[in-house]
Amino acid sequence: MKVLITGATGQTGAWLCHYLIDNRPDVEIHCTKRWRSDMSNTGYFKNKVHWHLVDLIEENSVRELIADVRPDKIFHYAAESYVKQSWDEPWKYTEQNVKPIINIQNAILGVNNIRSYDARHRRLIYNPKVFVALSSEQYGLVKHGTMITEETLIAPASPYGATKVMCENLCEIAWRSYGMNFLRIRTFNNESPFRGEIFVTANFIKQVVMMEKGLQDKVLYVGNIDSVRDWTDSRDQVRAAWLATEKCDPNEVYQICSGKAYTIRKFIEKIQEIAKVEFEVKVDPNRIRPNDVTWLLGSPSKFKEVTGWEPEYDFMDQTVPEMMKYWRSKILLPSS
Repeated sequence: MKVLITGATGQTGAWLCHYLIDNRPDVEIHCTKRWRSDMSNTGYFKNKVHWHLVDLIEENSVRELIADVRPDKIFHYAAESYVKQSWDEPWKYTEQNVKPIINIQNAILGVNNIRSYDARHRRLIYNPKVFVALSSEQYGLVKHGTMITEETLIAPASPYGATKVMCENLCEIAWRSYGMNFLRIRTFNNESPFRGEIFVTANFIKQVVMMEKGLQDKVLYVGNIDSVRDWTDSRDQVRAAWLATEKCDPNEVYQICSGKAYTIRKFIEKIQEIAKVEFEVKVDPNRIRPNDVTWLLGSPSKFKEVTGWEPEYDFMDQTVPEMMKYWRSKILLPSS
């Protein structure tokens, strides 16, 4: 079996590579990267996968890649995903998040030697499973206390969320129009030591480790810390993604989440519990989003019923301490 992973240098794509190498030795892994990709997450698997230098917004490059590899499964994780920045660069987010979906669809049609306008009348011989990582940000400003399900109203509150809605719509069109196996999976926040430092969890932990090493004043700068998030460990997320390609129906929508609500304030309290320094918490207005999503709590019931998936990692007691350990090893004192 051949698998293609886009965004393999990012947090979740990297953990999927870990999972497949450790648990699916029969899988041949192909990964995309860009010339400027940060390879720091790839140490474990860098020489154990096949790398392809591809810009996913370039249609011909995607066509050539899929025609050459012909993967049985595609896991599409590559995306611009920093929500706050999407207000500054909405066109960039639209192009980077939406165009690859179209290019993958057209590449599959190309392998089948089918033009889009007559695809309805032709059966796809080559029809891989395509896992598309959608987002809980598609739900937008949900009323506090709501247990979000797949039937909850879609009303994105950011340009990023809007791009993910369009991605989902394109997946549904691909299924209904062409019979393509595009899976619609809305993923909630997932975290791990590989989390990029621009995101709130890694950013706060990095700040605290800098304080521990005397490289930053003992003040943690924050945005809205009363926002609620549903956090899952990335290792649980990638197991779920694999199960999705085995068990889920492209005619349905699913969401992967923990079903547990945490405030960012609670997350900070956990950091304080394990930190080696005491610190003050101050609000930085620059960290407040223009239209902030303050409640995201999902029900994983539908996904669990179909796949049998259960999370194995406790976010507060396992993931957060591992993230602290990672940043302590990464941030070194300046040489004297």
